[in-house]
Amino acid sequence: MPDAIEAMYNTLEAKPDVGLVYCDMYYIDEMGKVTGQVSTEEEQLYFNDCVGACFMYRSEVLETVGEYSPDMFWWRITSIG
Repeated sequence: MPDAIEAMYNTLEAKPDVGLVYCDMYYIDEMGKVTGQVSTEEEQLYFNDCVGACFMYRSEVLETVGEYSPDMFWWRITSIG
């Protein structure tokens, strides 16, 4: 959605103890039609890599868990703290 980045930024600003935020994700076909949606509850992060394409995290998270990589990145983040 057009305000996703702003919404994630505002959440991080309002909640300094939160290290990662993410949004629901829509699948859109070549005609621009929404064909599906991914909506992930926070608790699912502990069990699988389920964050979609729209996420933001603090630089402190990067310094703690290292560079982003698609394998086990979310688990590494949920393990800190």
